[in-house]
Amino acid sequence: MRAFKNKWFHRWARREKISDALLLQTAKEIVAGQVEADLGGCLFIGELMNQQSIWEIKDHE
Repeated sequence: MRAFKNKWFHRWARREKISDALLLQTAKEIVAGQVEADLGGCLFIGELMNQQSIWEIKDHE
């Protein structure tokens, strides 16, 4: 699995002091089905550090 983040998201994560390791761990949890909600179109709601965040995960295998 590969996870990508765009420039805007990278800046946001850096300002919020969210590490790439934590983002990758959360992406793995989403792929494993441990999500709050599946909004369709590869758009999920998950929890990250007690903050609800929207994630877009695409599996490019």
